[in-house]
Amino acid sequence: MMELGAHAQGSVQETISGIAEIKQSTAESRKAEESTKHFAGIAGQEIRQSLGVGVGTGTVEFLAYLLTVLVTILSGIFIVRERLTVGDYLALVAYISQLTLPALAFSSLLMVTRPAIAAFKRLAPLFDGATESEFGGNKVVSALIGDISFADVSFAYESGKEPVLQSCSFEIAPGECVALLGKNGAGKSTIVRLMLGFYSQYQGGIFFDGTELRDYNLSSLRQRVGIVSQSVTIFTGSLWDNVKMSRPSASKEEVESVLDLSGCTELFKGLLGDMQITEGGKNLSGGQRQAISIARCLLKNPDVLIFDEATTHLDTHARQIVIHAFKHVLSRKTRILITHDEDVAKIADAFLHLEGGTITRHEHLPFSSDQDG
Repeated sequence: MMELGAHAQGSVQETISGIAEIKQSTAESRKAEESTKHFAGIAGQEIRQSLGVGVGTGTVEFLAYLLTVLVTILSGIFIVRERLTVGDYLALVAYISQLTLPALAFSSLLMVTRPAIAAFKRLAPLFDGATESEFGGNKVVSALIGDISFADVSFAYESGKEPVLQSCSFEIAPGECVALLGKNGAGKSTIVRLMLGFYSQYQGGIFFDGTELRDYNLSSLRQRVGIVSQSVTIFTGSLWDNVKMSRPSASKEEVESVLDLSGCTELFKGLLGDMQITEGGKNLSGGQRQAISIARCLLKNPDVLIFDEATTHLDTHARQIVIHAFKHVLSRKTRILITHDEDVAKIADAFLHLEGGTITRHEHLPFSSDQDG
């Protein structure tokens, strides 16, 4: 029942979020039919479940009342034959009530708890699974030099599936700017997730400053790594509140500095102090959202910076501001670029090309970004 409800809810959310595409494809009737089937299935399951509860509870009640009737008839016969007194009959009825009432309550409780038991069985694997703290080590890091290396790393999302990475090895020196290139789906984002310790079932070694990733306290390590991706989460409130989320104790001067470096000053043009953001950042353009995300990351002052298509929605001038900051102002930090923008890729000191699960290093841009998917 709960599974059917989850499927129906997912279908409705998917339909609402993709309503423009559905209308464009004139698929309204088909989607409406799919939704009708989902809810018809829920209604049918609800009816069957209600019938099961009703029949079960009704049967127990019927048997309890039948027992009372039989006891009354037999007691009447025995009283007439003077083999049973009225007092004995009343005592017997009281005993029967003490037996049947708990039975009725238990049957009702059983019917009510059955869905809860089924839900618990579905959730049990989540509770039994190991927590992230069990994968990480105890080494707390307050700062990183920025040396990163993968040593013969292989990884597959599921056991028995084709690996995304196969014997992948590379090294990024402290303060180096490296562009991670490859077609969509080649595994670029997988490498970033592995660096952040999101997956532990890899083979080989991932090292930060010579220490294996599994030996670090993951929370402290992630504090030293900043990432900006295409997917940006913006919260209701002021622009400053959104930026300072990564470091609430930051001074006004520090916030103003990252607003300049991220292109926010250029994009918001004098509205920085009074800008109020609506729910989900609906009153912002894609470029403004991305600039806020970059500013938030820079204010965190990480030792390693990862930009995953972070300049995609910026206009030309704002993108040049970010590129200049990435190349010159942040030159002491280790920087990793994932981009299809050749102008952005060109600022890198070296290029890591990912293809077929393996990676090769180039000192010059190996091909035009137009060939990069």
